[in-house]
Amino acid sequence: GTLTDYMLSLGKPTIVAEVGAGIELPFDQVGISEQGVYNVMKHMGMLEGTPALPKQQYLLHTRPLLRPKNGGMFYTAQSGIWQTVWCEWVSQIYINKLYITPDYDNSSVHIKVIPAKMDCETVIPYKVLVFDGNQIVKESKSEVVSGEIAEVTIAIPEKKSWTPKTPFLYELRIVYGEDMVESYFGMRIFSVETDANNLPRLCLNHEPLFQKGVLDQGYYPESLLTPVSDEAMIFDIETAKAKGFNMIRKHCKIEPMRWYYHRLGMLVWQDMINGGSTYHLIKTCYIPTLLPALRHKKDNDYSFTSREDEQGRAEWKKECIETIKQLYNCTSICTWVLFNEGWGQFDAKENTDMVREVDNTRIIDAHSGWFDQGAGDVKSEHIYFFDLVMKKSKKPYIISEFGGISYAVAGHTYSDKYFGYGNHENRESLKAAYEKLDKKIAELEKEGLCASVYTQLTDIEEEINGIMTYDRKVMKL
Repeated sequence: GTLTDYMLSLGKPTIVAEVGAGIELPFDQVGISEQGVYNVMKHMGMLEGTPALPKQQYLLHTRPLLRPKNGGMFYTAQSGIWQTVWCEWVSQIYINKLYITPDYDNSSVHIKVIPAKMDCETVIPYKVLVFDGNQIVKESKSEVVSGEIAEVTIAIPEKKSWTPKTPFLYELRIVYGEDMVESYFGMRIFSVETDANNLPRLCLNHEPLFQKGVLDQGYYPESLLTPVSDEAMIFDIETAKAKGFNMIRKHCKIEPMRWYYHRLGMLVWQDMINGGSTYHLIKTCYIPTLLPALRHKKDNDYSFTSREDEQGRAEWKKECIETIKQLYNCTSICTWVLFNEGWGQFDAKENTDMVREVDNTRIIDAHSGWFDQGAGDVKSEHIYFFDLVMKKSKKPYIISEFGGISYAVAGHTYSDKYFGYGNHENRESLKAAYEKLDKKIAELEKEGLCASVYTQLTDIEEEINGIMTYDRKVMKL
């Protein structure tokens, strides 16, 4: 859930908490006592045996949190602090935020440093270094008044492009007064362009690239949304790449920042955390799935998509912007996915414009699945239970979900209840069905299909339509 702008007074000092579904929770304090932190956790219901805040103070966003009881495509709910907690000592003058924007066409990178606010003005040295391995590619030195935003554009001679096949990353070091941070970036550009046959295509570095993706929701049997380890995250990404995928659609989850460090070479579509009030399976899911002609419902009927709460709509906008800013520097992210299958969708055109103002460097999938409002950069549809087809469109046509075929591996299931689309009795049958789908996708690519997303990378609890089992011990495909 979400606890918005909630202030807990602990005497001296005060913690201001803004808790979203995967959004950073920074607090800048000195001398917080152990008892003070305990009081925060107790008040937020994060300790065993303590109640959470009253229900009306939460704005429910995500699929798991709306279903306290799991089952089928709804998984075990998780709240509290489930990502890594980082603690850092900083000097009085320090870097608060950093935005890195590669300019591929002009062979340069723009660096924007936002420091912590200061009460006094002091001229401090400011230095930016770009590295290729251990070699300094470029260095920029200047001075800046403390507390003021520092911006610089640095030319990258003989740039090395980032692609899934050659995922080269430049390293970056920024010295701001006594503070120093290190980061990375890749030289790449995402665009929509026409190919030799005048078909719209998704392009990477101005070259058409078919994005063959797999849906990944990042659940683990040991720890739910919390990755077990860095090695576990790497294993999932390497498995997807070994299976022939060059893109992962990160579905309804924001991962720890290290997950996005794709030196392995994997494109990422990032979903916004979304949902709404009560989920109506029949009108929001079953009808659009089975009756494609009804997929163009206007999304200003807020009650239909479970978004009638004005505060909830405002909260989604706020957290959407926060998500983009938090993940802005991630080289691997090529696409923002705003809404999925209508649940909680509202004002897609206006929200697309809002996102474009914050980040105009990436592709926007405004509505994945259905309830298409003509917004965004792509025509994005889900195809389950029907034959895969390519539809003519002025925008790149993508099948942003398909497949979901299931197979229960004895000894490696979550329970004796199963959920999936089209059950198979053995691995051979599953493999044959997958290869048929994969062959069809390859044929549609020639006709103009620009991307596909297979459901899904792993089994999750009762949902057994993964390429591998929930425990990651058996490869089904």
